[in-house]
Amino acid sequence: MTWIIKRRDNNQTYYLEKNGEVLPIELKRIKDWKGQIAELINRKTFDGTIGYFKYKTEGFSSFLISMPIDLVFVDENRFVIHFESNFQQNKISKVIKGTKFLYVFANGFNKGFDISKGTLIKHYRKIKKGWYE
Repeated sequence: MTWIIKRRDNNQTYYLEKNGEVLPIELKRIKDWKGQIAELINRKTFDGTIGYFKYKTEGFSSFLISMPIDLVFVDENRFVIHFESNFQQNKISKVIKGTKFLYVFANGFNKGFDISKGTLIKHYRKIKKGWYE
């Protein structure tokens, strides 16, 4: 028997959902430090139409990021357990135990989309047969 393993494309686009409402935000996954350098550190501007997420991380370092950002920490049930608005450059967030996903957005996202503790946040990617979580 031969197994064929398809590798996921690192440049896939995901879509964000908050409490059942799809938001006009496209997400990309940051897998490692190289991805963080390519996507966040080398970015000159950060508008409100894109965001990033990291899987299984309990903290975030904003070293070398040139602008303030918003962070959202989500647990395994996809509920917000902690968020930080206007997270400044060259800081390290505190460790948030139980974080499954960490979302990184442009400054003002948390206020503009009314993010608070207990908000349900999910992301999906589009596949041929529909949406995949």
